[in-house]
Amino acid sequence: MHRLLFLLFLVFSLPLTAQRLTPPKPVVIKFTATWCNVCGLYFWDDFKFLVEEFDRDAVIFAAHASPVSQLYTTTAEAIGNNFPDRLGQPELFLNGNYVEEGWINTTRDLIEESKTKTPVAYISLEHTMEADSVLATVNLQFLKSTNRPLYLALYIVEDQVTAFQNNRSPDDKHAKILRTHFGEHPFGTLIASSLVEQDATIEWQQRIALDTAWQAENLAVTAILWERAGDQYHILNANASGTPTLSTSLDKHPLQAIHLTITPTLFSQQTTVHLSTPSPLSFAHLELLDLNGRSIYSLHKGIINSGDTTFALTAPSSLSAGMYLLRLVSDGRSVVRKLILENH
Repeated sequence: MHRLLFLLFLVFSLPLTAQRLTPPKPVVIKFTATWCNVCGLYFWDDFKFLVEEFDRDAVIFAAHASPVSQLYTTTAEAIGNNFPDRLGQPELFLNGNYVEEGWINTTRDLIEESKTKTPVAYISLEHTMEADSVLATVNLQFLKSTNRPLYLALYIVEDQVTAFQNNRSPDDKHAKILRTHFGEHPFGTLIASSLVEQDATIEWQQRIALDTAWQAENLAVTAILWERAGDQYHILNANASGTPTLSTSLDKHPLQAIHLTITPTLFSQQTTVHLSTPSPLSFAHLELLDLNGRSIYSLHKGIINSGDTTFALTAPSSLSAGMYLLRLVSDGRSVVRKLILENH
């Protein structure tokens, strides 16, 4: 299992200022295997079509749950074992339900149906590629009150993977391969076990180390909200983050990175900024910005030594509640983090 580097969890009732709510997305999972003969025939082409046609409206990935598949992962096996109707491969599941035939039309119908439904929670997701890790940030906004046990899981999905596939040319690339999950459990972390009120929000950040076998430019992060019932997990909603929004590595050496975190990200008067850098920054500027990029005030200008450094960020009394940006600039490159100020 890949090393978990950072975890931050907050629950609060402030609406997500300036966040665009993402409509509910069904989860499309193809169970397949590299050794599978028919998996490389028309099932391969149908899945390629699903990705090309519906990638914006659904969360789609291929899971190699067979231990003898060259792209096998324990994550795929755990998800496959969670669906009692799964027998082998190739098989397609939409929101955990087996699709016997008509993959394309059934997926299209489910997407249209999903647009008319209100999920328990909307999911907003983005990820940042760092030199040696991936940082994912998730925001949940609950549209309904619930007291069910809910789990939030994050997954790495890689597109255009080079690997053998029975009945395919060596030049054919595997689409949307499920690589692994963040954290210790394939169904994520328990985020709610008691009553969660309507309009409550959750902000969640996790970081995972990059595997050298992955092509970083082809990676995406998928978030799935699961409801647990007994020993089984049911899909409630999902989202995927494709192109990274920010590049946070400031160091000139590709295997070194600067890590900037804020604890807590929701604050009323003061919060703490944590900075870790493997080498000194000869000149660095750390400042608070509004969402239009205007500077509000400067926390630090000058040299930052290697190692761990903390800064106290105190909100000016004149500053209105809402979302802001913390930016670190050095050597023409920048790191940006979001934070939210409550009424104070």
